Amino acid sequence: MDGTLAGKAVREAFAEVDLLDRATAAAHKRARALSPTLDAETRRRRLYGFLARRGYDHGVCMQATNAALADDSGDDDTP
Repeated sequence: MDGTLAGKAVREAFAEVDLLDRATAAAHKRARALSPTLDAETRRRRLYGFLARRGYDHGVCMQATNAALADDSGDDDTP
């Protein structure tokens, strides 16, 4: 019984990581498509909504949105 329970826990943990990876990839792609003239709050709100409409839960939406915007803002700072 313990082996089955442990296997299930491992599968669920990997599924969550894969889910976050997919959401982050989708957020990065969508962030590139957003207009650069939008303010930061609007970009955040639109990315979050985009992910939420695709069924991701709040935590995944927040993490993926933050990752996409952090990477996006890092690209804009380079000369």
